[in-house]
Amino acid sequence: MNIIDFRRDHKHLNCSESMIYYGNIYYQLNLNQYALKMMSGFGGGMFEEEICGVVSGGVAVISSVLTNHTAYQSGFLSQAVIAFKKRIKDAFHSIDCANIKPKFRDEINGCDVVIIRAIEIMIDVIKEHQVV
Repeated sequence: MNIIDFRRDHKHLNCSESMIYYGNIYYQLNLNQYALKMMSGFGGGMFEEEICGVVSGGVAVISSVLTNHTAYQSGFLSQAVIAFKKRIKDAFHSIDCANIKPKFRDEINGCDVVIIRAIEIMIDVIKEHQVV
C-alpha cells in the first residue's frame, strides 16, 4: 500500500499507531487488534512530547521484523534500532516530539510529513539490516 494513500485513509491514527498499522500491512505481520492497540499510548511522545511516537512505533515494527524470539537472539536488531533513531534525528533534528512538532506539524495535515518520512526511513533501515 502506498504510504500517502495509507495516511490519507488512516488520519485517525496517531504517529505511533500509524507506524505499527502500516508495518503490519507492509510486512504482513498478522498482528491482532490487541497488539495494535498497545502502541496507542506512545503517541504525542507518550502524551508529554518526549520520544516521538514515530520512533517508538518504528522500533516496534523493526523489532517485529528483525527478531525471531528475543533481542539477544538477533544480531542486527541493535544496529537497526540505532540506525533508525539516527536517521530520524537527521531528518527532523530530534527524536523528541516537543522539538519535532513545532517545525513539522501543521493544523491541516498534522504530523503527516513526519509519519510518511519515518515510514520510509523504517523500510530502508529494515531492508539494510534484514538477513535474507
